[in-house]
Amino acid sequence: MKTKLFSLLTFLFSFISLTAQTATCSQPSYCDRDCWAPGGVCPPDATPVYTDVEFIIVHHSAANYSAGTDYKAVVRSYWDYHVNTHGWDDIGYNWLVDPNGIIYEGRGKDTQGAHFSGANSNTMGVCVIGDYMTATPTSVSIEKLEDLIAWEATRKEIDVLTTGYHAASGLTIYHVSGHRDGPGTTDCPGNNLYALLPTIREDVSQYPCYKGEDEGPPNDLCENAFSITSKENETFDIGSVDKAHAESLPAASCDDFSTPALLDVFFKFKAVEDTHQIKVVPYGDMDPVISVYQGTNCDDLTEIFCSDSGGGAGETETLLLSGLQPDEEYLIRIYDYGEELPENPYFKIAVTHGTLSVESPFENNFILFPNPADNILKIKSLSDEISRYEIYSMNGTLLKQADEIDNLEKAIDISSLSQGIYFISVQNNKGEIIVRKFIKN
Repeated sequence: MKTKLFSLLTFLFSFISLTAQTATCSQPSYCDRDCWAPGGVCPPDATPVYTDVEFIIVHHSAANYSAGTDYKAVVRSYWDYHVNTHGWDDIGYNWLVDPNGIIYEGRGKDTQGAHFSGANSNTMGVCVIGDYMTATPTSVSIEKLEDLIAWEATRKEIDVLTTGYHAASGLTIYHVSGHRDGPGTTDCPGNNLYALLPTIREDVSQYPCYKGEDEGPPNDLCENAFSITSKENETFDIGSVDKAHAESLPAASCDDFSTPALLDVFFKFKAVEDTHQIKVVPYGDMDPVISVYQGTNCDDLTEIFCSDSGGGAGETETLLLSGLQPDEEYLIRIYDYGEELPENPYFKIAVTHGTLSVESPFENNFILFPNPADNILKIKSLSDEISRYEIYSMNGTLLKQADEIDNLEKAIDISSLSQGIYFISVQNNKGEIIVRKFIKN
């Protein structure tokens, strides 16, 4: 079992359970009226009526659109229909969400809309653009809808899981309801979106910010995993487990800690080849655990790889993945080994593929320098003797080689090579081979 150490360096960069009434979720970014209606072509109501929101009403627009649709133009068309055909003072909704997850400002916050069959006081109306009697809402549009509900619910102290009496309609309805729950007769927000409302309420109730917990990193939830592009050479992204919360996943199979905190964050990548490598390098005392999952649903994931052998706090963790399916997406989970967050929660992460990404003891103890090089390139092993090297052009042509070196270090004359990028393949006396790129000046 590893022992947690504490770093002497400081990186430059009691859980309290609260109710929604004391929590604050941040307002998600949105396209305001100047964004979707520049130049004042769709002016707002000059004499708005304000209301104290107690109920959030979900709608659909009952119209589907093709890929590449200009949704700003769609929102303008709704304004035109509501104002010039119906004679309303403004677009009927407070907010709209398109299938790409873009939120649009309609009447905005605290302004009474025209969306709930005449019973509009104490409501906020959100329209998810699309016809959800026939289509299924996109996952990103639901995520943004939930973010919007979480913001309004915490701002107005609304309990999203309960019902209440709505005086304007004379009905007892959920504080997060569909249009069809109100007065009048309508299919809005469509069967497929309406069926998701119980899940939406539950999802929002589990937002850390809704529960009064510190808001975690943006990729604190599996659903919000950051995308990483696998590359041949290590290109690092910065990550952090600062204020992270435990997802519902069990501990990684390689984690032997008896009561791990599992304060995790998530990344995802698309496989390019069947072999990839993940490297996590802490900036301080973090002791990273890496696990990789297969599956498209965060509630139904299968762990396929795991690594917790980096050596302790502050040490690099590397995980080699094999047998992957190219073009398939995989989920990466990162958390700190133990029961609490590290003093320094920051790390960098890289995903690589191909022969350049396969590490071995020889890889860890091999040095190529200088790079870029002028006329002399040096290769050096800190452990096993070098027995052979080969230099190739980028198109795979063998340009230079040497056998039976039997030494820990070799200086290679590359003066005959033109300026450019090359591969060097190096083999040690155990038959292990590594491939590196270098640049000739």
